[in-house]
Amino acid sequence: MIYASREEVSESMASLALALQGGSGARLSPEESANNIGRNVVMLVRANTLESVIDSPRPGCADFFIDSVGCGLQITADGFILTAAHIIEDWIEDWRNWWSERSPSPSEFAGIALKSGYLYWVIRQDDAGYIKASPIDGTTICYDLKYDVALIKAVNGLKPSPLDFKIAEGLESSDDLRLLTRNKMDVSLYATEGGILRLSQSLPMLIEGHETRKIRLVYDFFQTDIPARSGNSGSPIINQDGALVGLVSAVSVPKLSDQENPEREGYATCSRITYALSLAYKLRRQVGQFLTG
Repeated sequence: MIYASREEVSESMASLALALQGGSGARLSPEESANNIGRNVVMLVRANTLESVIDSPRPGCADFFIDSVGCGLQITADGFILTAAHIIEDWIEDWRNWWSERSPSPSEFAGIALKSGYLYWVIRQDDAGYIKASPIDGTTICYDLKYDVALIKAVNGLKPSPLDFKIAEGLESSDDLRLLTRNKMDVSLYATEGGILRLSQSLPMLIEGHETRKIRLVYDFFQTDIPARSGNSGSPIINQDGALVGLVSAVSVPKLSDQENPEREGYATCSRITYALSLAYKLRRQVGQFLTG
């Protein structure tokens, strides 16, 4: 884990624990919760160089991206992010090889990442419209391919604190839903709306990673009629109360060829947020063993 000290690890885990409860989100109005979630939607990318992207106003970042891979929801100020597992599946071996013999501090990590051409980054946009880029800590990951959920961490140099938002206690077929995601051309936030078609299914789905396509049985997802496309995976889904209910896992694409549907447009199929949050508890247990070991 890339931390300056064991004390910082403890503080970060405490912050993550509060984030699992939505921070102080229960006190928020639906609009406030939705705005907080939207503000913390991030893009996960493979990028060739980011020196010209960091602290640059939008638009104009697209020229520096090799590929926009997916999205996620940052839940703590110091960089913990919930996303879809298939986004990072192709990256994990790279991370294990890269950091197997290295244990840098956060400041060293950012420098090494820039100089080495490290490919994996979190891109976000601040309230002033500036693009911020942080390398992903490939040593701090927790994922479950069965439910297609993952927890990763950006190295951003910020102090730990939970981000406030509502977490839905359940999911109803009558819920009005909204997908919050980022435009891969200029990192701007946009939303699309819809409802639930099926509450619970476990079916084979085509999972598209950066370099692979594979069929996998994904369990207990819910299917929506929200328009979505390739690159929306990992984006948060909220309900009419502004509460987080799930993450986009796949796009149900009509049976068209790549030429007929080049953007892979279809409808969002989503994992429940309860599965994603369970990963955070699992990571906390692992880190607790690390601290006391």
